[in-house]
Amino acid sequence: MRKLMFLVLFLAVSLYNVLISQGNVVKYLPITRQGQIDSFSLLHPTCTTVKEWIYILYDMTDTIKDLSGLSQIKEVGTFVIICPFLENLSGVADIEKLYGVSIAKCKQLVNIDVFNKIDSISFIRVVNNETLEHIDGFENVKYINNVYISENPKLKNFHGLNNLEKVDKKSVKIQFNDSLEEIGLKSLKYIGGTMFVGYNNSLSSFVGLENLESIGGFLMITSNKSLGSISGLDNLKEIKGGFWFYNNNEVKDINPLKNLVKINNSVRIWRNEKLENINGLDNVEPSVKAKWNDFSDIEIFYNPSLKVCGNKFLCEVISDPDISAEIFDNNNGCNDADEIKKYCEKILNSTTENRSQKKLKIFPNPAKNLINLEFFINKPGDINVEVTDVLGKKVINLEKNYNVARNYSERIDLNQLKPGFYTVRLILPSGASETKSIIKQ
Repeated sequence: MRKLMFLVLFLAVSLYNVLISQGNVVKYLPITRQGQIDSFSLLHPTCTTVKEWIYILYDMTDTIKDLSGLSQIKEVGTFVIICPFLENLSGVADIEKLYGVSIAKCKQLVNIDVFNKIDSISFIRVVNNETLEHIDGFENVKYINNVYISENPKLKNFHGLNNLEKVDKKSVKIQFNDSLEEIGLKSLKYIGGTMFVGYNNSLSSFVGLENLESIGGFLMITSNKSLGSISGLDNLKEIKGGFWFYNNNEVKDINPLKNLVKINNSVRIWRNEKLENINGLDNVEPSVKAKWNDFSDIEIFYNPSLKVCGNKFLCEVISDPDISAEIFDNNNGCNDADEIKKYCEKILNSTTENRSQKKLKIFPNPAKNLINLEFFINKPGDINVEVTDVLGKKVINLEKNYNVARNYSERIDLNQLKPGFYTVRLILPSGASETKSIIKQ
């Protein structure tokens, strides 16, 4: 009873704020009945802005089916829709500014296709909509802070987000969408927080994410029953958090991660029945440095088909006494750290003896902002990379220590340099050096 009285009081106060508003702005708009929507233009003929939020929460004694009475609204703070009888959102198609939108428990809604006039939004939350098949709106949105799409059993795709380039601060969470066939997001380059993709039973690959280069948090891929490949992640270069990959029972390898060079936190590879190797991590620099929730830095277990673990990344990190590793119950060759270390010794000795030094590669060249360097060192030690201008003045100097002989890559920021010709000199631990010229555009 006390909760009911509080709710009635809250709605009364909120409605009072609406009724006393003047001009084209109201602060709050709580709606529980179709009649409130239908009479809105009569009560507020000049209102185009709801400053804080619109909250459409169905009343069991009424059925809200039509939002056309709100068609004059152009700007909304947060828009929350919980409406089981609503079939479409066409009544709010003229909204031009929107801070965030949450659409949940709309049991008749098939498509979200009305927010194409919006060019920026803080968050999108689409949860537990039983009949939703498509999200075709948001086509002009390029930047967002948070995407949460969960428990929409008939959702096949969200092509309306295909122009999204950056999830700036928080996360992308896509889970429990049983019919989801593809991630899409083909323009997405950067995620500031974690990317979680799990329990999407029809998802077969990550095709559509080919432009994704950096993830600021964790990459977590789990329990996608039909996932046969992680192709689509081929251009991912950096995971600033950790990499968690578990219960993906149809995936045989993670080779699409071949361009990944940095993982700054823990690596967990658990319970993947058909996973045969982890060679996709070959080019990752061994920068695992942080514990999370008291787990080990490296955990690889219960992968019954996993028999090739001796890649360059794992060989180096398990030899580091400061990094803890739990490796067990995989196939022969990957059952414990000592077993892998013996294999690694053979690989590293063979690599050092038989591979000639890889010539210094620099790309792109010419370059606008960044250059990538690829090189091979034949013994552990310090390297120096010096960039000099046409007068011989040193403008950039990079020093770094490597403790294993193998191929490495580095990225150098050129933004501080003026356009022109420069020389890049790599000095190896042996004292040998190599020089190449570049053009800064």
